[in-house]
Amino acid sequence: MKYFLYILMPMLFLFYGCASTPPDYYKQIKLEMSTARLVGSYPISDSDSANINGYHFTYDKENRHIRIKYLINGKVSDIPPSSFANIPIIKIGYTDTFISRAFFDKDNNKIDLNGIHKERLRLNEDGHVVAIFHYGMDDEVTENKVGVSKYQFSLNKKGWIIKSIRFDSEGNRIIDDQG
Repeated sequence: MKYFLYILMPMLFLFYGCASTPPDYYKQIKLEMSTARLVGSYPISDSDSANINGYHFTYDKENRHIRIKYLINGKVSDIPPSSFANIPIIKIGYTDTFISRAFFDKDNNKIDLNGIHKERLRLNEDGHVVAIFHYGMDDEVTENKVGVSKYQFSLNKKGWIIKSIRFDSEGNRIIDDQG
């Protein structure tokens, strides 16, 4: 019986531990610089989410986040965004080769952040981000507030971004003291 428990317990842990869904609420959100993806940090319990400023993640069937809401005391923020950290609603879509992130206010109206309403992240065959394209309110390619419409990335063997090249809306490479 004792040996049976030694075998059964790890199997139960693997089955239930791996099948669990990620948390719905986080205290912080960050743009992961090595992968260009948005991730939550410092999980918040559902019961505490109404009293703490944070982020509500909604997931699809594959546990990919499809919507992130910035909440202040449990309600979607109505503060004008100044960074990813306080965009009221980010809607995220997936295809085999792209991830899109579009920005909305608390009433689901399109908004822009630094001149950008939507970003499309191109993925390579391993699912790593190799480029980011910016789109305006009209869904046309546009430049952000510093004149960049596209970032092209070089990756290391782990898929981390090690070099970034920037382009304007005409396709010209932007060369300055930042690259």
